[in-house]
Amino acid sequence: MKRFLFVCILWCGLAAVDAASIWQENFSSYTGAGVTGLGPTNYPAGITNWSLNAGVCATLNPGSGSAGDYFMATSTSGGRLEAVNVDGEAVWSSAVIHIADCANVSLSAIASETGSSVSTNKYVKLFYRLDGGAETAFTVNPANVGNWGSAAAVQSNLCGTTVQIIARMNNPNVSDKSILDDVIVSGDRVAVPPPPASDCSRIAGFFYGWSGDTIFKLAGGQFWQQSTAGTRAVSPALRQPYVTITNVSGQRRMIVTNVTGYVVVAPLTVTESAVTNTFAGLHYQNLYQLADGTAWKQISFETVSSAASPVTVWRWIKDGQQMLRFLNRDNAVIGTCTGEAVVPATDTKTHSKIAGNFYGFGHGNLFRLADGSWRKQISFERSDSVRSNPDVLVWNEDGADFLEMPDEARRVTVEKLAVQLESTVTNTFTGLHHGNLYRLANGEKWMQLSFENISTNVISPNIMLWSDETKTNLLLRDSRDVTIGICTVADPNADSDNDGLSDAAEILAGADPLDSESRFELRQTGRNVLSWNAVEGRVYTIEWSPSLTEIFQTLENNIIWPQNSWTDTVHSAETKGYYRITVRRAE
Repeated sequence: MKRFLFVCILWCGLAAVDAASIWQENFSSYTGAGVTGLGPTNYPAGITNWSLNAGVCATLNPGSGSAGDYFMATSTSGGRLEAVNVDGEAVWSSAVIHIADCANVSLSAIASETGSSVSTNKYVKLFYRLDGGAETAFTVNPANVGNWGSAAAVQSNLCGTTVQIIARMNNPNVSDKSILDDVIVSGDRVAVPPPPASDCSRIAGFFYGWSGDTIFKLAGGQFWQQSTAGTRAVSPALRQPYVTITNVSGQRRMIVTNVTGYVVVAPLTVTESAVTNTFAGLHYQNLYQLADGTAWKQISFETVSSAASPVTVWRWIKDGQQMLRFLNRDNAVIGTCTGEAVVPATDTKTHSKIAGNFYGFGHGNLFRLADGSWRKQISFERSDSVRSNPDVLVWNEDGADFLEMPDEARRVTVEKLAVQLESTVTNTFTGLHHGNLYRLANGEKWMQLSFENISTNVISPNIMLWSDETKTNLLLRDSRDVTIGICTVADPNADSDNDGLSDAAEILAGADPLDSESRFELRQTGRNVLSWNAVEGRVYTIEWSPSLTEIFQTLENNIIWPQNSWTDTVHSAETKGYYRITVRRAE
């Protein structure tokens, strides 16, 4: 069955947000400054706003090229930085920009090109360094490669003391240009003098707001607890938002990016661990065995049923009592109770068998045990033995799980997988490929998000589906228990990035279903010219209708990658109507 994605061109107005400009560069003041094949020209010549590094460019070593080979600011379009026939990666770096007195800092730059080359060595890639740290790619349009036209690279919601922007550019062609322009740093300047002390970090995990005595864990491992009354619910939860903790007259205030108001907090000493025994929720007299080797009995009367796995535990002292707070994999609180220390139970070894064939130990190998549970090897021991239903021992020691094969006198460290189901693939199976749809015998459907590319002629492979902290994984094995491959999957009808399109539609269009900023776009770049971001392995059809209430008629079909534009020769510029593009996979 062919799947189609429909996109219509709509005209709409955009509301502008007034953000203060912190720093910008449009190169209009530096015409002719840069490096050519004959050597530097008007550079550095006192330039302090930015710097260049063309040391690996073969044609820009003095005397190795010509004046027509250059990495230089030009006067074209009012000023811009161009790379022409540089034959190597040329690097532009901004000055180190002070942003400590600004919030919601955003970076943007226009990356464009001219010429027809689709070479992967023709590109403009944008990065930034926050507080002198490692280079990090922009989140929107960070890598612009080949014949992309023009794109706005954007990074939002930065918080820190300094930032530096880096553009890595290449172009091995004389008749093409890689271009950088309009580099801007903007943000909301603090309207009042800054407090005496502040700390900028991020929430570790998801942020749901605050209520009562909420505890916040920061990315650096520090814990803070709400110390005054107040409630602020955040839905949907924010993932790792930036926070600033200020000290105003001795009162610590936590300000969370994109959340109105602040919460008063105090530092808290917390011991973090995880539940290792079976967890069924909070109940009076429950025993909780933790990965740090301690064990605790619940002495308060909270009753909360839960089958969450894994479960994180935060322990701290309140009024002389030991408090335990339990959180699920998404950092949502399951419940809080009072506990008392007990002697940990002595771990015993459980006798079991590998269910089916065993093909040796190795990092990442998966083992199905006779009781139906699965273990994943996380240590790096290797063996090449092949056995059928060998005996194994399984036990926990000091918070770590081990699996031992006595016949080999070898043990490995493992983790127990949160298995969702086991089944078989019922539709035609040719291997693992990005965008594959796997129909299972139990009626479920899963679509491959990751890019494993493994071809096979195995019919109806067996599968095991499990989840970890960030994704759902699919193991495929043949009838002899040989692993075909492992991939990341998602429900094709789900909308993982909440952008209004299903994961299946985004994969079909070549967009990233986990990134709400990644989308398929059809643009009218001229009076009769349409362009779009084409993807390999897709076929496009252009359709037209004079009205949205009438049937769309095909104007052009069987357009395949790398073609990413089309000129309408049927309708005049004065004709009013609507274009639509359909996308399907190539046969």
